[in-house]
Amino acid sequence: MMRKFTFTLLMVLVFGSLSFGQYTATLQTVTASPNENVSVNLSVTGFNNINSFQFYVQVDPAVLTFQNVTGFQTGIGALTVGAAGGNVITLLWTNLTAHTWAPGTLLTLNFKYNGLTSPIAFQPANCEVATLVGGLPNILTGSFTNGAVSPFLGNAAQANIGIISAPLGTVTVPVTYSGFPTNVGAMTQKISYDPSKLTFISVTGTGNLSTGLNSNVAAGIITVTKTNPLGMDINTSQLNLNFSYTTLATANVNFSTGCVISTVGAANIAVTYNNGRVDPGTPITAFASFPAIPNAVQGQMVDLPLTFSGMPAGTNNFDVKLTYDNPRMSFIGVFNAIYPVTTYASGSSINILYTNPGAPSINGQFLVLRFMYNGVGTANVNFVTGTQFSNGSPVSVGYTNGSVTPASAVVNANIGSVSAANPSSVAVPVSFSNIPVGTDIGAATMNIAFDASKLTYVNSLNPHNATVQLTGNVLHIAWSSTTPVIVNGAPFITLNFNYTAVVGSETTQIVFKDGCQLANMVGTIVPANWNAGGININVQYTLSGYVKYDNSPAANYALAGVTVYVKDGPEPVAPATTPIPNVIATATTDVNGFYTVNVYNGSYYLYASSTAPWISVDQGDVINLRRYIAGLTSTLDGNPLRIRAGDINQDGSVDNGDVIPLRRRIAGLTPNPQYLAPDWMFQNPTVIINNANLTGANFNGTLSGDVNGTYPN
Repeated sequence: MMRKFTFTLLMVLVFGSLSFGQYTATLQTVTASPNENVSVNLSVTGFNNINSFQFYVQVDPAVLTFQNVTGFQTGIGALTVGAAGGNVITLLWTNLTAHTWAPGTLLTLNFKYNGLTSPIAFQPANCEVATLVGGLPNILTGSFTNGAVSPFLGNAAQANIGIISAPLGTVTVPVTYSGFPTNVGAMTQKISYDPSKLTFISVTGTGNLSTGLNSNVAAGIITVTKTNPLGMDINTSQLNLNFSYTTLATANVNFSTGCVISTVGAANIAVTYNNGRVDPGTPITAFASFPAIPNAVQGQMVDLPLTFSGMPAGTNNFDVKLTYDNPRMSFIGVFNAIYPVTTYASGSSINILYTNPGAPSINGQFLVLRFMYNGVGTANVNFVTGTQFSNGSPVSVGYTNGSVTPASAVVNANIGSVSAANPSSVAVPVSFSNIPVGTDIGAATMNIAFDASKLTYVNSLNPHNATVQLTGNVLHIAWSSTTPVIVNGAPFITLNFNYTAVVGSETTQIVFKDGCQLANMVGTIVPANWNAGGININVQYTLSGYVKYDNSPAANYALAGVTVYVKDGPEPVAPATTPIPNVIATATTDVNGFYTVNVYNGSYYLYASSTAPWISVDQGDVINLRRYIAGLTSTLDGNPLRIRAGDINQDGSVDNGDVIPLRRRIAGLTPNPQYLAPDWMFQNPTVIINNANLTGANFNGTLSGDVNGTYPN
C-alpha cells in the first residue's frame, strides 16, 4: 500500500500541485576527533500535518563515512534512507495519515569521522515537504540552515607538522608528537603536500620511529604506518618528511583524512592534528652547479666541473655531499682544485670538505670531479642533504645537479624479442651486430635482468663457454678468449626460460643492467648500444568488432563516430569513480560501427564514448523506469546496461530518486543537480589477446534514461 501511495504522490507532484506553508530545516554543526563516531541532528520547525518529505543532504565522503539514521519517530511509517556513493544521503517518508512534529530534532545522522572538515549541506532543489489538502498534495516552502563537522582542537594528544623556511633544494619537514600515552601500538599517518612545489624523496624517523616504518606515496598523499605490539612512546620521536623544494613559494604540508593512532589494545586515541608548510627563505643568490655532459662513450674519462657563482665575500667553508650512479660510473678523484680540499669517497657517495679562512672568492670553476663512464644509460651526480656553505654564517645556496648521457654507438648488443604462449619454454637469444670489420672482440661482460614473476631461468645454449651465474633475477655472464669468435648477428648465448604469465601471454622485458662491456683483444672497451628485448614485446595483433545501440528486441543500430578505448582495467561502477585505468589504444568506428586496433598480448577492457546528442528519451522511458522500481515487467528486466542507464543520480541503484531528475531533463527544466549520469553509457567487456587476432569484440551502448531502447527515433 505504501509503494502504491508513493508512486501516486510522485505522479501528482510532477503534473501539478499547490504550494503554501513554511517550515525550517537545520543541520547541526559539531566538532570531533579523527576515527570517532559523530552524530548530527536534523531539526525542523513548521512540520504540521505533514504527509511526505524528502531531504537530500550532501557531505564529503572522504571526511564522513555515513553509518545510519537514528531517532526517527516510530509508529508513523517507515523512513527510507539512501546514501549515493557516500556523498548524498536521501531521507524519504510518506504516509496517507498526516503527522505533526513539535519543533526540535526530527532525526539524527550518524557518521564515522575521518578527519578534516566537511560541510553537511541540504540540496534545496531536491528537497520537498508536502501535506494533503482536499486530497491534493501541497508543497510547503522552506528555509535551510547547513551544518558541518570540523576537528576538535583541544585534545591532549597533538600531532604537529613543522613550519619550515628553506631555499630551493632538499628540505626536511618534521612531524612531532606530544601528549600521547606511552602504549601506542599502531599509527597510520596520511599527509598531503603540493607536488607542484615539492617532490617527495623519503620518510625517515627518530627515536621509537627510527625503524619499522612503512611508507608509500600516491596522488600527493604520503602514507606512513608503524605497529609495535609491545607499545611505544612517541612523544620524544618524530617523522622526517624529506622533499626536494622546487618552486620558491609557500607549499602546504597537511594532515589528510584517514589518520589513526591507537593503543596496544586498539583503542582510538583522540588526536588534534596541526598542519605545517614550507615557506620560501631568503631569495637565493648563490649557486653551486654541475653541467650536463652529453655523448659519453663507455670507458671514457668524464670530467664534471663544480662551479660556484654569487657566493658572498668571505665564504671560506663548505661541506659538499654528493651521490652518483655507481657502477654506471666509477669515481676516480678530484682534480684542478683552486684551493686544497679533503675528499672522502665510499660506495656511491662523495664528501668534499673545504676550509680556508684567508682565501679570496671561491666563485668560478672550483674543482673537477673525474669519473669513468661505464654505462648503461644516463648517470647522475646529485647534491644531497647536509651540503652547506658558510662565511661565518650559513649561506643559502641553490643547487644544479649534473648528468652524463651516453652517445650512440656503432656496435649493438641485442636481447631478442620473441613470442610465446602461456605457459611454455622459451629461448631468448643474445647477439651482437654492426661490429666493424677489423674489430676483434676478445671479452664480454653482461648483466641481464628479467621479471622473476613471469620467467624462471633454466639453462643456456652456450657455444662459447661463457661463465653464467644467477643472482636473484640477474644473470651475470662473463667471457674472454685469446681467439676472437664472436660473429655479427649470430647468437652469442641463448637463454632458456620457463614462461608463466598471469593472464594470457603478457609482455615481459629482459634488459641489460649496469656494468655491461665489450672489449677488444687488447682490453680496450668497444662502445655499444645495449638494446633490451623480452617476451611478446614487439608483436601486435588485431582487435576488432562492432559498436551498436542496444535497441533490443529491435535490430541494433550501428553507432558511427564512436571513440573506442582499450584500457588496462575495468570501468568504475557508480557510485565509484576510481580507479581510473590507463588507455592502451584508441580507434573510431566507421559508418557501420566497425573499429579495429593493434595491441600486444594481454588482458584488456573495452570502453567507448560518443558526442552524439541526447535524444529519444520520453515519457515511455519514465513509465518503464517506474514499472521497474515497482517490481512490474519493464524493458529494463535482465538488461544490465539499461539498468545502468536508469541510475540517473548515480547512487548505485534504480529507485524513486532517479525519476524526478529524468522527468526534469525531458521537460528541459534547470537546474537539475541530480542528473549525474553521463549522456552515453557503454558495456565494458574484457578481451584477451593470446598470440592471435581477435575479431567479433562487439559491444553495445545506450543513452542514459533511454531504458526502452528507442534511439534514434
